Amino acid sequence: MSWPSARCACGTVHIRARSRGPGALPVRSVRGCERVSVFRWSGVACSARLSRVKQAGWRERSRWVRWWRLLRTRQPSTFNEKVRYKMLRDHRPLLVTFADKVAVRAYVAEAVGAHYLPAAYALLDEPRDLVGLELPESFVVKPTHGSGAVVVVSPRAPADAKLPELGGAWIYAHVRPDAADREHLARVGAEWLEQLYGQGPNREWAYGPVPRRLIVEELLTGPDGGIPDDYKLFVFNQRCRYIQVDTGRFGGRTQDFYRPDWEHVPMSGGPPWAPTPQPPPDRLAEMIDLAERLSAQTDFVRVDLYVLPDRIVVGELTSYPAGGHSPFIPESFNAEFGTLWTVPKRYAASGPGVRAEGDGQRARHSERAGHQRPSGQRPTTDDCGPISVGRAQPHSARSAPPSGLDRSACGDDGRRPPRPAVVT
Repeated sequence: MSWPSARCACGTVHIRARSRGPGALPVRSVRGCERVSVFRWSGVACSARLSRVKQAGWRERSRWVRWWRLLRTRQPSTFNEKVRYKMLRDHRPLLVTFADKVAVRAYVAEAVGAHYLPAAYALLDEPRDLVGLELPESFVVKPTHGSGAVVVVSPRAPADAKLPELGGAWIYAHVRPDAADREHLARVGAEWLEQLYGQGPNREWAYGPVPRRLIVEELLTGPDGGIPDDYKLFVFNQRCRYIQVDTGRFGGRTQDFYRPDWEHVPMSGGPPWAPTPQPPPDRLAEMIDLAERLSAQTDFVRVDLYVLPDRIVVGELTSYPAGGHSPFIPESFNAEFGTLWTVPKRYAASGPGVRAEGDGQRARHSERAGHQRPSGQRPTTDDCGPISVGRAQPHSARSAPPSGLDRSACGDDGRRPPRPAVVT
């Protein structure tokens, strides 16, 4: 008896069950993948370990996916469709700048001022350097090339909270200082740096060129000493249209949406509403102005802000909320958000935000090739932004020039001259 076969994206020929209908399990396979799953719509077994395929090969094998998605997004209408449209078609270097937690600091400092940035204690190419780093009792560690992986160290964390387990460390974690073992934290950081965030067939491509490093920043605290509320401002074509307010990130999370005039919007993105509506922040007008200034060079960006007792701090600039899969309850708001966003028929091939691959990334590539960094050499960065390397600096010194940098290579304004963009 002959069996129909199909070749999956990993290049392996699988045998498909005959006359058993959609969702049928494969009767046999020819040297299949290590783990086999079933596509319910076709009954074809395909590898579930595509993450092991190299990025270049993945893109080559998935070229048909690109054209299919381009075809489907020719006339996007909803918000999620337009996010995916932007992911597929907008390849300006500016988006790489937004995705890079180091490069975006220079962008924010130039656009609105360095006083809107959190203090950065260190930028590390090697996670092992976390072990001997002098830091205050409270701090934040996160990778520079992705979103959703953060370790917050503070005395306000739950007593039983632990650092993430290896093998699943790409999560938010809030631990006390006595639970933040530096050796384990360094291993978590090493696992972060081995991961390519947002990869796959034409997904969140902007994270790919970002140098994979660790950044250690100050812990922002609200008036009660806890984690402050997170304000996410949706800016369409340089106008703020909606404000998402998240509270209780590490416990009892709530989420509410407001219009710029602070009218509560009857929608949800998953978490429940707060028991009572949030009062508008005292500096709401400044927050909206800040977000619109930061969005001056793009058609859409979500600006994440924190309001502290004495200042406003920029957290992130997000181009792809939820990777184009944001939940909307009710679904009608997906269309409403989409009507506020006018996407161009064609994005410019180049534009502002050009940045080159950092020396830190080249150093990592060199070490993997067998060229080790000299023993005892401290990690450094080639970015002339407000980042301190090594010893933690007090809050008042957060805008001081980074230590360990050769400032002679920078211009009169303390920034390096433009360098060629990375070709991706």
